[in-house]
Amino acid sequence: MDTFMLSQYSDAAVAAVGLANQILSFSFIVFEVINLGTSVLCSQYLGAGLTTRMEHAVGVSLAVNLFFGLLISGLLYFKAEWILSAMGLGGGMLPRGVGYLRPVGAAAFVPASARTLSALLRPTNKAYWPMHVCTVVNLLKTFGNTTPTIRHFGVPA
Repeated sequence: MDTFMLSQYSDAAVAAVGLANQILSFSFIVFEVINLGTSVLCSQYLGAGLTTRMEHAVGVSLAVNLFFGLLISGLLYFKAEWILSAMGLGGGMLPRGVGYLRPVGAAAFVPASARTLSALLRPTNKAYWPMHVCTVVNLLKTFGNTTPTIRHFGVPA
């Protein structure tokens, strides 16, 4: 949906944001590896009735993902131009890519923590909560994208 809405604006913006999203997706792999291990440990501890160990695993996972999330967020914010240049983005597309990567990258620690909480809910048979949250967020994001594009409610483009 993001790419479709952005294509209404400019092809250069689609290219710049597409490259920035590849960098973001790569950084989220770090969080997913930690989350996968946490989910497995929580399932094992829950099945064995070791709730204290499960709580400890949850705390460690949240702390590690928050640490790496803040580190990656800082890198993506302060080194956005360098990272995008190293990836080959140049010309008029570089400012657009930096303009996207800085704010989105600065907030990378938020989805890192949210994905950790999602991974912790799966072994406890509460996987429907992250699914509901994801649905609501996607609906809000779609509304937020379409409002300036289609100019709902008098919002300027």
